[in-house]
Amino acid sequence: MGALVLVGSVAMGGCSSSPPGLVENADKKCDTITDRFTGDLAYGKAINSDHLAKVR
Repeated sequence: MGALVLVGSVAMGGCSSSPPGLVENADKKCDTITDRFTGDLAYGKAINSDHLAKVR
């Protein structure tokens, strides 16, 4: 039982560490996606025929 806990602890410790810059890089990508969906890809409250070019 003790060996199982030890192996689990080591495995969880390896998963909790992330490469340097990983979080910052992911944040930048999410910001880019958010900017696009609120900017040039935004449809407003409803989609109508004026939005066909964006849909394509």
